[in-house]
Amino acid sequence: MNKEQLYEALGDIHEAYIAQADQPAKRKKRSAWLEWSTIAACLCLVVTVLVMPRILSDRNTASTLENPYATAAAYAEFSSNPSIHEGASNRDLLGDPQHWQLPVFALDTQADLAQFRNRYASVLSLDRSADGLPSFEEVLREQQWGEEAFFAEYTLLVIYMTSSSGSRYYGVNSITVTRRSLCLHVEQINDPQIETCDMAGRFIMLAIKDAEIREYTTVSADFLKKE
Repeated sequence: MNKEQLYEALGDIHEAYIAQADQPAKRKKRSAWLEWSTIAACLCLVVTVLVMPRILSDRNTASTLENPYATAAAYAEFSSNPSIHEGASNRDLLGDPQHWQLPVFALDTQADLAQFRNRYASVLSLDRSADGLPSFEEVLREQQWGEEAFFAEYTLLVIYMTSSSGSRYYGVNSITVTRRSLCLHVEQINDPQIETCDMAGRFIMLAIKDAEIREYTTVSADFLKKE
């Protein structure tokens, strides 16, 4: 194609197309919704990476400590009455085959104590002492754990357990705490040379401040078998 033919071909192009080609290219406007969505996604990623590991760590970290609470043991009647498990604060945890959970009763007021007495006075012999241990009622009087002033600041935790021998004594030597749970570890604390073959019951009673126990959503007790 020579010059004359080229000019002739260009002359046939519509002027509107030439004017359009002469305009500067327009940038496509980005959606504001898309920009904010991107920012939100980045913020979620930052929260997930920085915050979630700390939350999970706080939830799962467990510390085992020596028992810091005032503790006393009392005699209780041996019983398999279903009302014991039914009335326990940790009844949902009882019966777990992987852990030997013991029933725990959290008595926060004198009304709670009165209800406990009405329900278990005859079933567990709250006023009887035996096996060298005081009765439940004797411990309350000696420690003043049934007074109104006590319940104004403290909660009384009562653990019930049974034993295959009245010669054995039990206590809480250690506890395990997480951010939202408290577990009391019950152990045998004596080693009798001669054991009786009678079935026995035991109360282990602990005083814990209200301000502390309110931090826990779960309060439980388990039995650590003597090795």
